[in-house]
Amino acid sequence: MMLSLFPTQNSYLSYQSRPARHFNPDTIVLTKGSCQTAQQRDFVEAICNLYPQAQVIKRFDISHNRFELGCPDPLELHYKGKNTLLFGVHKSALRFSDEDGN
Repeated sequence: MMLSLFPTQNSYLSYQSRPARHFNPDTIVLTKGSCQTAQQRDFVEAICNLYPQAQVIKRFDISHNRFELGCPDPLELHYKGKNTLLFGVHKSALRFSDEDGN
């Protein structure tokens, strides 16, 4: 059984986005599958609107686990990752992923 972020057909209509406490991303990355349906596009747009200062990078040509932050220093990579929000689609259960690179 596949769980869905939107369990009923119109449940996304009642969702009210709100910023997460103590999280203010510098970068929002949209990867393959993140905006395939109208519901996904509306959800992603609502989240992006919460953080207007964030740079939005559209990389629909790659999967979520292929995005590179471009930081050679491990500490810099850590902090950059903590300030990045990435949207994508994971094709298998996280525990049993058979995607390349996972």
